[in-house]
Amino acid sequence: MTPPSSHPGSTTWLSDLAAASPDAVLVVAADGTILEANEDAGALFGYACDELRGRDVNELVPLAERAAHADAMRGYHGAPHRRRMGSGLELAARRRDGSELPVDVALAPFDTEAGRVVVASVRDMSTVRAAERALRQAQQRMHTVMELARVGTWELDVASGTRSYSPELLAMLGLPESHRTSEAFFEAVHPEDRPAVAAASRRALEEAAPYQLRMRVRHAEGTWRWFETRAFPDFSGPTPHLRGLVMDVTERVASEMDAERRERELRVLLDTLPSAVALVDTRGRIAYANRRFDGGPVEEILGTPFVERVAPELRPTLAGLLEQARATDARLDSEHWAPLEGPEPRCIALRLRRLADDSGRVLAVAKDVTAERRAAQQLDELRQAMENAVEGIARVDAAGRYVAVNAAYARMHARAPEELVGREALSLFVPEDADAAAEARAQMLATGRSEVELTAARPDGSPLPVVATLVRACAPTAGWFCFLRDVSEQRRAREQLVVSDRLASLGLLAAGVAHEINNPLAAILGNLDLLELRLPAAAPGVPGLAEPLRQARAAAARVRQVVRDLHVFARDEERVLGPVDIRQVLDTTVRLAECETRHRARVRCDYAGGSLVHGDEARLGQVFLNLIVNAAQAIEPGDPEGNEIGVATRALAPDRLAVEVSDTGRGIARADRARLFSPFFTTKPPGEGLGLGLAISHRIVSSLGGCIEVESEPGRGTTFRVLLQAASPPGEAVPAAP
Repeated sequence: MTPPSSHPGSTTWLSDLAAASPDAVLVVAADGTILEANEDAGALFGYACDELRGRDVNELVPLAERAAHADAMRGYHGAPHRRRMGSGLELAARRRDGSELPVDVALAPFDTEAGRVVVASVRDMSTVRAAERALRQAQQRMHTVMELARVGTWELDVASGTRSYSPELLAMLGLPESHRTSEAFFEAVHPEDRPAVAAASRRALEEAAPYQLRMRVRHAEGTWRWFETRAFPDFSGPTPHLRGLVMDVTERVASEMDAERRERELRVLLDTLPSAVALVDTRGRIAYANRRFDGGPVEEILGTPFVERVAPELRPTLAGLLEQARATDARLDSEHWAPLEGPEPRCIALRLRRLADDSGRVLAVAKDVTAERRAAQQLDELRQAMENAVEGIARVDAAGRYVAVNAAYARMHARAPEELVGREALSLFVPEDADAAAEARAQMLATGRSEVELTAARPDGSPLPVVATLVRACAPTAGWFCFLRDVSEQRRAREQLVVSDRLASLGLLAAGVAHEINNPLAAILGNLDLLELRLPAAAPGVPGLAEPLRQARAAAARVRQVVRDLHVFARDEERVLGPVDIRQVLDTTVRLAECETRHRARVRCDYAGGSLVHGDEARLGQVFLNLIVNAAQAIEPGDPEGNEIGVATRALAPDRLAVEVSDTGRGIARADRARLFSPFFTTKPPGEGLGLGLAISHRIVSSLGGCIEVESEPGRGTTFRVLLQAASPPGEAVPAAP
């Protein structure tokens, strides 16, 4: 195939090739000055093209490598050679913002009138533009030589063998006028070219046809020049003559040889590029292609329709894109998934651009970007998986600060994801875990992985137990990952297991205590009954004894009921439930708790709504005795008139009744409210409570189909609200839930 550079009107196609290249290209002088840069180079390095020109190429090299790069440049200019992409060198470049990136660079030295330059292709096709620019300059120089060339003439009298030369030809040879009729011109022809000159002259005379050839001629100074002669026979005179024109085409030949050399180098460069390149003529046929284009012999595809090189289903699309490219000066970029070699389709990035020579030809550059697109797809899938993961996932940089977190990780810390980015990773756990966290991080950095139990410190003060798994990233400077697993449920389960064991032991103890208390209690109750019967006769007219006796008997009965309730934690027992007058229960309970309340606060009862609830009188009394005693103990003794305990009822709905026990005590901290109903949890000082009262009350109310709510604010008191099922007047009793 004739290279595109020899076609008429093709002096600018290499420039268009560079403009269409997907790679970044720099043209650098021997002193390191950037002479030229394409748009992709500007985009790659973060500069405008004009900002790159004139800069020292060393500015695009990482700081730590600049000295070595300067030495390498000097060594390269001392022994310039072509270096292809994929040479195995580990190279890096520096962007304007200071960030660095790995690059692969192909180098090619070129000699210009201004000196030697190096074209660097940074994963880009812009070296084609640099090569085309040099080729166009050579063609322009050749054209200038042709316009300014002097033309000499010569004449040969065939019969006499006499030769004569024009003054211009003698001047071109550097000879004086005295050689006008000598053999000087023929004798100056290079010995290797003389046979061709003699043969062409004989053939012209024999065939009466003109000829044209080039030959090397020695100048008087000893240098060899290229001359081109065009001769024709003349038989019009008495003897035949050969007459010819001579032009010094030394510069043209040099330019052509340089262009051929550059064309060869360009072809080699195009063949080593990772992209496929083709030139499509106005008929839609391939006029040029590099070896990457089809993978086979280039000669076999030249002249074939361009659209036939793709799958049939893509041909209409590609034909339409070619027409668009011919109709505009803009570059057309597109991507297509096409079935190529192998079982899976490949993603091809296609760039089309019309040449600027008005020939209507289109330059096509194709690059397989399947790996990049699949990597991007996998990265997107990983992002989605990370964002929707149940576990908390965070990426941490080498400095120990969050780079990205998923929603679960942010939720565990009760913060928005953007609040975490940039913060010190291990600072979001309680201070008590600082040493354990630091030790886990050191172990991870040393071995690649570590696991530690920590407690997340959240803005509302509530702790969250988690297991943190730290995993070092593959790249040493890439940081590490933190995976969080919420283990609060597991910890609660462990605590509940411990509680169950303790409750089982308590059940055994309760059975023994009940047995030991019931016997003397039976005697007390019996004596109280006897005293109640005989007191009127033994002390008639003594006022005030009947009521204390009744209260003593009620308290003893209450003790018996409390002993029975110890069996709640030892075994389930079916109880008979029915309508209970909650007001009576509350009045009795208030009287029983008077020993706790009278030195601390005045008790105010406010009953509204109905009075009957579904339940068991003794067990409800136990619930409200716990609540009233707790309310009293939340108030410091000494100012009963300044503090108040409120006991109130109100109807919430026809089938729902609320009983509220409130106090003006010290209140309950937010962090403690979530654990109030856990067995063995207490806010009282050591020795003043077992932490079972509220747990038992919660279980009793739940077994009756109700619930307990709490509202509290430190320093302003607490309100417990017990919601119970309203009951109808006494009727058939029903078994209670356990």
